[in-house]
Amino acid sequence: MFVPFTWIAETDDAMNIQMNKLPLTVLPGFKLSGMISIGQNFSPPAEKTEEIYSSWEAIYWNLADAGAVVSGPVRTGSGADEIFCMESSYPKTPKLASASCLILHAKWKVDFRGDRNDLKSFFEIIRRMN
Repeated sequence: MFVPFTWIAETDDAMNIQMNKLPLTVLPGFKLSGMISIGQNFSPPAEKTEEIYSSWEAIYWNLADAGAVVSGPVRTGSGADEIFCMESSYPKTPKLASASCLILHAKWKVDFRGDRNDLKSFFEIIRRMN
């Protein structure tokens, strides 16, 4: 798994992965500056990929943070390499962004929350996973 510089990754027993971006300097009481989580997407086995995409998109629109501007879906790739993403920006906090993507036939979900500048690393991780 590709882990960008200044990010740390941890796994759990369910094969979920949590990545956190560390600040450039570590001071007492520091806060992580970004988070990426990767885990299995639990959807009914009989549901087709397009149905999963549609219901997941509706859930994302309905559960977006207050004040968030939601965009998407954005689809890239095809077949097993298809990526289906939704993104949120925050006008009151322009540097903040969040995104959530379904990958590998919608069987895995990858989430990001952090500095807008780190979205490039997030999408690089997803491309390397597919």
